Amino acid sequence: MRKQWKLILALLAIFGMIAAACGGDDDDSSSGSSSESSSSESSSSSSSSSSSSESSSEEAADDGDLSSCPDPIAIQTDWFPEAEHGAMYELLGSGAYSIDSENLIVSGTLHDGGTDTGIGVEVRTGGPAIGFSPVASYMYTDDSLTLGYANTEAQVTFFSSAPMLSVVAPLEKNPQMVMWDPATYPDVNSLKDLGDQNITISVFGGGVFAEVFIAQGIWSAGQVDPSYDGSPANFIANGGSIAQQGFASAEPYDYEKVFADWGKPVKFQLLHDAGFQVYSQTIGIRSEEKAELDDCLKALVPVIQRAVVSYVTNPATANAIIVDAVETFGSFWVYSDGLAQFSVNSQKSLGLVGNGPNDTVGDMEESRVQGVIDTMADAGIDTGGITTADIYTNEYIDPSIGFSGTDLCVDGFTDVTAGLVFDIGGRGDQSFNDSAAAGIDRAECSLGVSYSESSPNDDGSNRAELLQLQADNNPVVVAVGFLFAGDAATVAAANPDTNFAVIDDAMINFDTGGPIADNAAGLTFAEHEGSFLVGAAAALKTETDTIGFIGGVCCFGLIEKFEAGYIAGAEAVNPDINIISQYITEFPDFDGFNAPDRAKEIAAAMYASGADIVYHAAGGSGAGLFEAAKEVSEASGSKVWGIGVDSDQYNTVDAEVQEYVLTSMLKRVDNAVYLVLQSQVNGTFKAGQTAFGLSDDGVGYSTSGGFVDDIVAELEAFKQQIVSGAITVPSSMG
Repeated sequence: MRKQWKLILALLAIFGMIAAACGGDDDDSSSGSSSESSSSESSSSSSSSSSSSESSSEEAADDGDLSSCPDPIAIQTDWFPEAEHGAMYELLGSGAYSIDSENLIVSGTLHDGGTDTGIGVEVRTGGPAIGFSPVASYMYTDDSLTLGYANTEAQVTFFSSAPMLSVVAPLEKNPQMVMWDPATYPDVNSLKDLGDQNITISVFGGGVFAEVFIAQGIWSAGQVDPSYDGSPANFIANGGSIAQQGFASAEPYDYEKVFADWGKPVKFQLLHDAGFQVYSQTIGIRSEEKAELDDCLKALVPVIQRAVVSYVTNPATANAIIVDAVETFGSFWVYSDGLAQFSVNSQKSLGLVGNGPNDTVGDMEESRVQGVIDTMADAGIDTGGITTADIYTNEYIDPSIGFSGTDLCVDGFTDVTAGLVFDIGGRGDQSFNDSAAAGIDRAECSLGVSYSESSPNDDGSNRAELLQLQADNNPVVVAVGFLFAGDAATVAAANPDTNFAVIDDAMINFDTGGPIADNAAGLTFAEHEGSFLVGAAAALKTETDTIGFIGGVCCFGLIEKFEAGYIAGAEAVNPDINIISQYITEFPDFDGFNAPDRAKEIAAAMYASGADIVYHAAGGSGAGLFEAAKEVSEASGSKVWGIGVDSDQYNTVDAEVQEYVLTSMLKRVDNAVYLVLQSQVNGTFKAGQTAFGLSDDGVGYSTSGGFVDDIVAELEAFKQQIVSGAITVPSSMG
């Protein structure tokens, strides 16, 4: 039954007893008593209407019946209107809507694209509007609610008393983050770095993620301050000496654009990217009502999926409703057009919205949900024997609905331009250069960075000239490959106002240990760690107990890392395995990275010697390996394989050789390029070395083609042992 809003709650809110500066997950909000305050009748004390061009109509779902849904469909959110809730307000379409400023409700009719279904829908404010109660608990005090916000850790925590079943996930990643001042802590790049440097971290009390990170040894209990109240005052007063919880889709904007006492960028890492990968702000039902709502959900969930895509690609109408509602509510919560647009762009650029690993929006991965349950249990949190089926279902998801093309590209996010100088071979090498190209293409889409690119001549003699040309036109230049290191240092010194980043060189002064220049960054990788995993894959899949390795250029210290890791991974599976290794050229002859005919000859000889799987770390030469695998397989009738490097080569090789690509060692050059450009956009560019390994997805392995699906569990177990330190992978031979 609906109950009257308590005047005392409004007064407490006015005096600042609020949960957060931005909407929060259930367990991370200030507790507050679960009072009897609630949404009341939908009589409006203030109302307004909105109209704009209609989005294209969608056909109704084949199954289910919207007319079987409650009318109105009442959706309980976890906070005030904000862009993270945009899909819910997109459901109101471009029709008339009303705003109840007493009970903090926005009402209208449910729209499926441009089609008005005629069914009522209410989007209800959470936080102070429900006495700061967790949404899960509140759902069981108000039977007029149809749907409510849920998140994985809260569903586990409250399952015994208030079970919620998630039916669709509008957000792919949790927007929660921890931020810090990059000027105070220039060497901090992750939550682990915060722990290593024993920096105080201000968080809301009772947050599950803090408990997990402490149990994992990422943070210590003594550095976590649970007194955060959502206000920026403490962070600003401390001059950035502390780190602080927040939302990546809001606080970075506020601290730089709104809070005049700060007025500069912050740096952050998402909780998701630190390993705590909950689904946040999913749409759930009371578990016991699944059968009752079955026909409704079959029709409604695809409508919500379409609303997610529609909102992210064209947020203007819903954002106008959000801003209008906040202004009409007239509470302590404020929300601007600028913040709304920043949030949408951030959701795109940070991957907070997206399809996940498939082409579908809104579905949830069982392995990810199980991972959260296991992580909580490992941290000593009682999970009560809960299973994934207890807290989510994908059965109502329409797999045909998802983002495509340029849907996730941002608009007007930055005026930063960038220059990219490839290694010899340029874009189209199906390996190292293409991975860098993917990174800058992603930056163009997700950050709005415009760029120019160039490639050196065949002998690389014009590298310095190309760097200078790009520096003349761009504030940041990325050079692909360690061969640029010397020239980049020289050109950086001559262009102090331009930032330079070099892939595969540390760009440090080995006498001092500091950066070689204040405007020069080195982006390096733990190639040996990724190579360990594909070595293990080769040993698990071989039928001859003989495998091979082809290196591009020997004896200058880089490619030996690939070889050492590959051998170690294979021998971890089978200590007696036979491994054949050969390099195409020796230093200083770098033609070995662009000699596919020679790689083809070497690979054919290895197959003839009994190897049935060969891994290459040879750049553009690798194309010859896959040609050899195809020809030998067809001629012999026995399938042999190649393992790719740097990028997912299953997706870059010609279609006729795809079936011979067992897996690829992913050297996430794309991530490195993207992240350094993101730092330029955010004003947090960091000189010196930044290393990327298994712990931060800097390296890894691919599963495209499905050829290693049967051994993923073993590979993931090895990965966890490497990340935890149980296995130390050698980075050199001998």
